Amino acid sequence: DDDVDVEQANIIVTVHDNQINIYHHNNNAEMEYLYGISPKNKDEWSVISSFIGDFDSGKEVKPFTIEMERD
Repeated sequence: DDDVDVEQANIIVTVHDNQINIYHHNNNAEMEYLYGISPKNKDEWSVISSFIGDFDSGKEVKPFTIEMERD
């Protein structure tokens, strides 16, 4: 639903292998799916996967920027 005010909403982002989903808490405090996003350049999934793997194993990670698009 495009009419969610993201400045006021409790936004939740979930990241799994090749899937990133955006949710928010609705008026009933339930987590409601808004939409999925993915990198415009699909080869950049490897950057995301490497970051997650390194972070999860306690390695030092640095911020990165990737242009995303709605699925």
